Amino acid sequence: MDRVQELIDERRSELPTGLAKELLDLCKQANDESDRLYHVLCVRIVATGIGEDLVDLKPITQRHLLKVKKRPSRGPLYSEQEWIDSGFFEQEWLDWKLPKTLEQTDNCMTIVCEVKRHVTKRTRDEFEFTAS
Repeated sequence: MDRVQELIDERRSELPTGLAKELLDLCKQANDESDRLYHVLCVRIVATGIGEDLVDLKPITQRHLLKVKKRPSRGPLYSEQEWIDSGFFEQEWLDWKLPKTLEQTDNCMTIVCEVKRHVTKRTRDEFEFTAS
């Protein structure tokens, strides 16, 4: 997307106004979609049995770039962990008090530690188009 913007800036006088506007609109659309991206830091703790009573706990730190999406009301119901593994999370999850422990399985527990909004390099004002 940055390269497209650079080409538009370099050759703005050479491009027909309609084409330049259409390319700029596509850049704006991509930027709007990136507004719904969040960096999510999770720690997954996996327990493995060494003996009858001994357990080895292995923490795995995971960083995700997730897109906000509404969970489908029909079809298979995915767990919160499966939803994150698929690259999505729900808007309501932004209201979680962190750290948040997700559902646990027999040998695994996931803790969401941090959620931050993804920041793009360009601001919306840099995408404004003025026809000359």
